[in-house]
Amino acid sequence: MDVRTFTAVAAVAIVLCLPACNRKAPDSGTDTQQQALVQRTQAFKRDAAASPQLTQARKAELERLATDVRAWQARTGRNDVRVTKDSVKTRRNDSPGGGSGCEDCPGYRVDGDRICFLESEGECPVDDGSDLQFGRVCVYTCIWIGAYPEPARKGS
Repeated sequence: MDVRTFTAVAAVAIVLCLPACNRKAPDSGTDTQQQALVQRTQAFKRDAAASPQLTQARKAELERLATDVRAWQARTGRNDVRVTKDSVKTRRNDSPGGGSGCEDCPGYRVDGDRICFLESEGECPVDDGSDLQFGRVCVYTCIWIGAYPEPARKGS
C-alpha cells in the first residue's frame, strides 16, 4: 500500500468516525434523577393505596413532586416522567326518598403508572328538578412515570 492510498483510507476513516465521536454519552445524572422521581412517585402510589385520605401535608409533598417533575422535563426535554391535568365529573347521589347530593372527590386516583391527586373541586349544583344536572367537577394533577402506556384521558 503506497502512502497516498494509506492517507486516503485514513482520511475516510476519520471522516466516518467523527459523527460517532461527537455524540453525547448518555447523561447518567439525568437517568439518576429520573429514577429518583419514579421512586418518589411509586412511594406516593403505595401510600395512596394504604391510606386514601389526602392530607394537606401530603398534598404539599405531591405538589413539590409535580414541580420537580416539570423542572426535570424542562431541563432534559424528556417526557418519560410527566405531569398532566385531568378533570373528572363525579355523579350525583340519587337517594330514594328525596334529597340528592354530590359525592366528594376522592383524594387520589391511581391508574396504571399514573397517580393523580386532587387539586380542586367545584361546587355541587343545586337541585332544580332538572335531569340534566352533573355532579361535582374534580380537578386532578397527575404524575405519570412511563413504565406502562399512559391511560387515555377523557376528552382526548
